[in-house]
Amino acid sequence: MFNAGLEHLRAGRAEIALEEFQRAVKKDGKNCYYHKAVGVANLSLNRVPDAIASFRRALELNPYYVDARNDLGTALILAGQREEGQKELLRAYNDPMNPTPGVTARNIGRAFLEEQLYEQALNWFRTSVQRAPRYAGAHISVAEALIRLNRVDEAITHLESAVQTTAD
Repeated sequence: MFNAGLEHLRAGRAEIALEEFQRAVKKDGKNCYYHKAVGVANLSLNRVPDAIASFRRALELNPYYVDARNDLGTALILAGQREEGQKELLRAYNDPMNPTPGVTARNIGRAFLEEQLYEQALNWFRTSVQRAPRYAGAHISVAEALIRLNRVDEAITHLESAVQTTAD
């Protein structure tokens, strides 16, 4: 059920994926991965409150599940609970077991960008680039923050050099 749900989610069939993940949860309600998957499916369907509840349940079952914490932070920000969301993202970023600190740093930067705190956003995006140099999203975000700071030439230069770093 879980693997079928993943396949449906990857194929863009979030409703069917959600059904599969919910069936998996019914079969094993103590599996934090299943609850996180329900949250991801709900988030892709823009059911943010349901996603938040699922991510919180995953963290109740495994408080060390950094990916669920990262997703919870993002969902909280989408729900307008910006301060709580940023706290969750910072907890995820500072966790030594975080498998994707570059992605988490970018998510924190996005929160600052949305608040029009462009210098803080730029700092987090640069941190993202440092932690994950091949992550194209981080480079694009650096350029976006630079443009919003009216540093267009610097943004272009950054993107030109990023092409070399991120190219396969």
